[in-house]
This record gives sequence, structure tokens and C-alpha cells, in this order.
Amino acid sequence: MAYALLVASAFLFELALDLPVGSLPLALDGDGASHGAVAAAMGSGMVAALLASLPLGILVDRAGRLPVMKVTAITGAASLLGLTFVRGAPGDSALLALRSIVFIGFMTAEFAYAGDLASPDRAVSTVATLGMVGTLTYAVAPAAGIELWQHGVGREQYAWAAALALAGFGLLWALPPDRLRAPRPAKRQVLLRPEWVPAVAFGLTAVLQAGVNGSLAVLTFHDRGIANAAALFSASAISVFALRYAVGRLIERLGPRPFALAVAVAQLAACLLAARAHTLSEVILAGILLGIGWAGGTPVMIALLFETTTGQTRGAAMGAYNFASNAGASLGAVLATLATLTGGGYALAITIAGLAPFSVMPFILRSRPPGRPLLREAPARG
Repeated sequence: MAYALLVASAFLFELALDLPVGSLPLALDGDGASHGAVAAAMGSGMVAALLASLPLGILVDRAGRLPVMKVTAITGAASLLGLTFVRGAPGDSALLALRSIVFIGFMTAEFAYAGDLASPDRAVSTVATLGMVGTLTYAVAPAAGIELWQHGVGREQYAWAAALALAGFGLLWALPPDRLRAPRPAKRQVLLRPEWVPAVAFGLTAVLQAGVNGSLAVLTFHDRGIANAAALFSASAISVFALRYAVGRLIERLGPRPFALAVAVAQLAACLLAARAHTLSEVILAGILLGIGWAGGTPVMIALLFETTTGQTRGAAMGAYNFASNAGASLGAVLATLATLTGGGYALAITIAGLAPFSVMPFILRSRPPGRPLLREAPARG
């Protein structure tokens, strides 16, 4: 029952906060912002999330999972309400930064809460499956935001999204208290442990493509004459939703490292296709390939982290997970901006992002679980 309530609350909250991903670039474009300014504004949220990820992980272990979820849910609703009325890149950038910080705080706390509910041999698939909620909302919300915008529903859509976030906030009050309360950490607590570096390196490079797509894909495909430029996001999210649980269970049994290479190969194929996509069918196929790869991306990162994590530090580990994701997204946004300024645009940026994971793959494959031989890897445990 607790897990079902957590899923329902996460669905409402994440559906609300994903809505601006699709429509806000169009809103900024309508306000007269340049493509470079739009990319920078959308990237501001990624940078803010990056800076907040590790401290939020420590906060979740200190303050508890539920209190952090409640505070971030109500603050997220306020940020959406602000987007309803604020105009222009500077103000929207500030609100996107706030939105991203509370989004990451909520995700860190909910993942840690879900990990506490699960048995050790199912912790990876439980947390990764909860991530499917975000995948589903990402499949629906950005495309819905664009459809609403194209049918005359402007920034008022963010006020309705704020109401959804408040509904998710209300469900949190029905959840039981945290099952596992960590002791108060020492004052000098390490934000990023050395043993988490392989997971962070994998996540950072694998998520570059998300930063590029979040910054430039909507406007690029819109300019190429594609009716709903968020089709890439929808196709990717649907693929992840269909495959995530099965892939997560396989990773628990076989270990994360072979799947890290499979993720890199699938994402490279998707990025190369997206770079040249000029039809809706090509965009959808690129999204499907991205989804096939990323169905394993999150479980790989979580499994690598959980190999060296106890329940008492799970919040900090989820902070490292979000740090990796947001570092990759932020660098992807920077890459998108630089590629735009140099004339290479989306095609150049997404191609570089597709190649990036291969630069750290030898490091990932040579890492080993603690106390286990390199070539005979046991399943990851929480």
C-alpha cells in the first residue's frame, strides 16, 4: 500500500513538473528570445540541479525521506505557479532553476524511501521501477504541453500543473513514517565517495544526450517541419517504460557492467539517427533507440552505487546518482549552446553526446564490486 501511494504521488508531481519541458521553449520563443537564449534558459535548470544534487542527498539522510518530499512538493507547485505569470528568459531561468532543485530533492527522497521499503535482493529493480513513473510522465507531459500551446492554452497550463503538484503533495501525508532512520552523520561527511566514481562517470557521459535534447531538440525538430517535436521524448519514454523492469531484474542477476556497454551502443545509434532526422518516423525511431538504451542506464547506475552502499547512506548515494545525471545534462546543455554558437547546431552536439560514453567505458569495465574478482561478477545487492 505504501509503495502504491508513493507511485501515485510521484506520478502527479512529476507529471506537473515535466509539463514546461515541452512548451516553455515555445513560450520563450514567442517572447522573442533567440535560440541561444532558449538553450541557456532551459540549461539553467540542469545547472541548478547539478549544484544541489549532492547536498540534497546528505539532507535526505539527515532530515528523513518524507519531510524532504513534502517540502519539495509544495515548493515545486509554487515554481509552476510562478511560470504562469513571469515572462522572459531571465525570470523563467530562475524559476526553472528552482523547479529543478525541488524536482531533484523529491526524486532523491522518493528513491531512498523506496529502497528502504524493498528487500536487499530487489532494491535495484524497486528503485529503477519507481523511475518508470518519471519515464511515463516524461512520455506524456512535454508532448501534452506542446499540444496545449498549439491549441491556444498558453502559460495558464502551468497553473493547472501546479494544482496537480499539490494533489501529489496531499498523498504524501498518507505514507507511513520512514522505515529506516539513519543515525546523524558525522559533521565531516563525504559528499562523493571514491567507490561511487564509476557510476558517476557512466551517468555523466550517458546523460549528455539528454542535456542536448532538452536544450535544442524541440526547436530543431520544429524548424525541420515535424508536427510534434516532443515525439522524441515520448517514444524514448514509452520504450523505457516497457523495458525497465525486465532489464533491472537482469542487471540484479548478471551485474551492471555488460549492460553499460549495451547502453552506450544503443544511444550512439539513436544520436546518429536524431542528428539527421527530418521526418516524424525518423524522430520516433531515434526515440525508441534512446529508450532501449536508457532502459538499462538508470539500473546500471543504481546497481553500481548499491554495490558499496548501506541503507544508512542511501540518500547520499541517490544524491550521487542525481549529481551524475545532472552533471551530464548540464554539460549537454553547455555543449548544445556552444554547438549553436559555432554553427554546428543540434546535429554536431548530439553526435558528440552519442560518442561520449565510450570514453569512460574501459574505466567502467575494469571496476569491480568490493571483495569480488573482476571477471566473475556477482549480482548487485542493495
